[in-house]
Amino acid sequence: MSYNLNTNNKKEKASIPTWEELLESMEQASSHPSDTQWNIYRYLSANMENVDSQIARTLLASYMKIPSERPSLIHSMMLSVALKMSARFSDFVLPNFLKLWGYPQNLRDEDRNMTVAKDGRQYLSLKERTERQLQSYLLHHPDQRPGDEMSCIRHAIAVKVFLGDKERNTRSVVKLVGVDGEEYVAVPQMFPCKPWEIQGGVFDLLIYYTKEGVVRVREVVPCLKPMAEIFPVITGFVEHVDESHGHYHVYDYGSRHFVAEKPKVRARVGDFVSFVPVVPKDSKFKSAIIISVPPRQTAMCDYGFRRAKVNYIDKEKGYAAWELQKTDGANDIAAIKETGVDSPSFHSGFISQNVMEKYGMSLPSVNDVLNIIVFLKRGGDGQKRPYVVYYEKVLKA
Repeated sequence: MSYNLNTNNKKEKASIPTWEELLESMEQASSHPSDTQWNIYRYLSANMENVDSQIARTLLASYMKIPSERPSLIHSMMLSVALKMSARFSDFVLPNFLKLWGYPQNLRDEDRNMTVAKDGRQYLSLKERTERQLQSYLLHHPDQRPGDEMSCIRHAIAVKVFLGDKERNTRSVVKLVGVDGEEYVAVPQMFPCKPWEIQGGVFDLLIYYTKEGVVRVREVVPCLKPMAEIFPVITGFVEHVDESHGHYHVYDYGSRHFVAEKPKVRARVGDFVSFVPVVPKDSKFKSAIIISVPPRQTAMCDYGFRRAKVNYIDKEKGYAAWELQKTDGANDIAAIKETGVDSPSFHSGFISQNVMEKYGMSLPSVNDVLNIIVFLKRGGDGQKRPYVVYYEKVLKA
């Protein structure tokens, strides 16, 4: 069956060619470039769900080889087809196509404006749809991103999964925190894993801003980079474990209090752990993602000692009074205080016999010079005070 390329019948021009008709049209492309381009467009549009990636890409490549006026309507229509192909086929390299297509210089003025349908509904412009699809492509292909960080793609840790309650008409949500402390909220259905596998994972988020300036998450994929390559890793001390809730209370050298919720790496009270500190900008609740339980002596050195001298012992009440001393090479004595907070701060405190017994130690003696591991902990009265969990005597030369 021959295919009439020169028909003036509008209905026939708009008809969808068969595969044989399309091939015949492409063979005569040099004589009828515009008709062939439209035939390729109509065939791909009608068969997008049926053709495979190789055929679709081959037809697009054939279109691109046909000389034509650009910008033009057909060129814009083929860009729309390419966006659908990119969403469907993982092997379609959208950035390469956009470069060949001549994006964005080959956009028409109409392609940059939002379109309005007959029913009054507004739709994204071709330019906006292209930008969104390109962002989605780069989200799924991190090796092709132009830089380590894109403004629309953020690395974030999932710190908490809140399960919904049908009776209370609440939905399940996931709270995430980025490297800069920015907080994000997504729904579990966005994640490529089971809800119970989300917490503690690192993900790449494709974000956007609403007209009101509120940040929203559009897509989520697993981050291919190791957590320790993106987020800082520090050493902390496990002071308490709430088994009923699975909460591990961790303190760092700067007296910051973190909670590791049901960590994948288990630790015990008294352990020193390597963890990622997650500090949200707009929340006081700091989370810890425990990575490992390193050798104790190495971890204690990483955590950091303070030099102190014992001035007084009260064996009856069970405490030893100490005062900070200068360490070798230090010009002054740094006060014990929480990072980012000016007060309270301390240069002295007490070693509790009860606490030492908890960690298998006894009280030191008067005039002993010690290396102590200490941080501020809130007491039953709500006040923060130095809390010594370990000491070792400094041997005199």
